[in-house]
Amino acid sequence: MDTMKTKEKSKIQLDILKDELHRMLDDSNGIITDEIVKISQVLDEIIIQETERYNYAKKNNTTHE
Repeated sequence: MDTMKTKEKSKIQLDILKDELHRMLDDSNGIITDEIVKISQVLDEIIIQETERYNYAKKNNTTHE
């Protein structure tokens, strides 16, 4: 059950970051700012972590999708 709460919390945080990034990109007139880069890096790190968790769980046959 804790795994689901963590997964839901991660998804909410991811959605917030994605929304913020999209808003910033819309407002930037094509200029990539430091804030946009930072958010992109955080999103990349989250994606990498979740991919590693999924691959580990899949390898150990413990996925809960």
